[in-house]
Amino acid sequence: MSLQNKVSVNCPECGSAQEVRIWQSINVDLDPGLKEELFAGKVNVCQCPKCGYRAFLTAPLMYHDMSRRFVVQYYPPEILDEDDFIRDYMNRKNVMGEALPKGSEYVGDPHIVFV
Repeated sequence: MSLQNKVSVNCPECGSAQEVRIWQSINVDLDPGLKEELFAGKVNVCQCPKCGYRAFLTAPLMYHDMSRRFVVQYYPPEILDEDDFIRDYMNRKNVMGEALPKGSEYVGDPHIVFV
């Protein structure tokens, strides 16, 4: 399942407030259109309706391809400055919790990227 949230952000250029969609995870088998949007640079991006400024929103994102049994977990580099992140990351059993369905254990060992 793909997960998203709506958050309020201020445009870094003009300060205009807007509500944008932030994707937390993308499952390309269940939502194949999101794969195309991600590769086209349209995921976790906002464009200000007032001034037109376009910005990438730095937020953790999991990319899940079930048919290829492949998971990538992106973290924005600035998250490394957060003590809680380092502690939680070092103590995690897997990113999805302790119990994973049989055959999906690969989800608990994603390829981690920061850039």
